[in-house]
Amino acid sequence: MVYVPSGVFEMGSMDDERSRPAHIVALDDFWIDQTEVTNAMFSEFLNQMGNQIEDEIPWWEPGAGSRGVIYGHILEHEGTFAVQSGYEDYPVIEVSWYGAAAYCSWVGGRLPTEAEWEYAARGPQSLIYPWGNAFDGSRVNYCDINCHYRWQDRTSDDGAATWTVVGSYPSGASWCGALDMVGNVWEWVADWWSEDYFANSPRDNPQGPDSGSLVVARGGSWFDEPPALRAFTRTGLTHSSYRMHWVGIRCVFAHSLE
Repeated sequence: MVYVPSGVFEMGSMDDERSRPAHIVALDDFWIDQTEVTNAMFSEFLNQMGNQIEDEIPWWEPGAGSRGVIYGHILEHEGTFAVQSGYEDYPVIEVSWYGAAAYCSWVGGRLPTEAEWEYAARGPQSLIYPWGNAFDGSRVNYCDINCHYRWQDRTSDDGAATWTVVGSYPSGASWCGALDMVGNVWEWVADWWSEDYFANSPRDNPQGPDSGSLVVARGGSWFDEPPALRAFTRTGLTHSSYRMHWVGIRCVFAHSLE
C-alpha cells in the first residue's frame, strides 16, 4: 500500500462530458493498494471464501467476456483455485463489482470512492495523467502498436499487447507512488454511476449517489486510446463483468491501520 495524505484538489473536468463539471473536493487521508490486485491474491481469496453469488452475479465470472471466451488465468478444479503458471502477478480480471467489493472487505479494506481514486491518481495539482499533464506512451499500458485494434497508436511501443504484470511502468507512478492508476486494466470503484451527481456533491469526502443502476470504473486499460487514460475519465458499467474482460480491483484502507 501507499499513503495518500489528506488534501484538496479539483475533481473532474469540463473537457470530458463523462467527468463534468470540475469541482473542489477535500479528502481525509487513506491508504491505497500500490498496484492492482493480482491473480495470486484473488485466488487465495477464492480458496478461502469460495466463489459466492450476490444478486445472482458470481464474484468470479470466467467466460463472461466476449463470446464466452475465458480471458483470465485463474483455473478451478473441484473447488480449488490456482493461477496458470506465469500469470501470478497479472491483474485479476473477470471479477464482478460484487467480487471486487468482497475481496476488499476480506483484506480489511473497501473499494475506493471515485473521489479517493481520482485524488490518488491526480494529487493536489489535479494532473491530467498520474505523471503530469502531457501524455507519454512509455509510461502506461494502452492500445499502442502492439494492440490489434483499428485505433492503435502506431507511434508508441509500451511492450505489451494486452494486460501485463502489475507495476511494469514505474515511471508512470502517481504523486503518492501508486502504479498503473491508468492503463493496464480499468478498476472498479464504490460509487453508483450518475451523470449529474458532481454538480451537487458535497465538498468533503463525497461518497457518491445513494443508488443507481450502474456502478463506476476508472483508469482506462490496455484496450483504450489516450483520451480514456486521463485520470478524470470515468465510465458506468453493470455490476457483472459480462463482456468486460478488462476490469480489475484496487482497494483502499482507512487512515488508521492499527
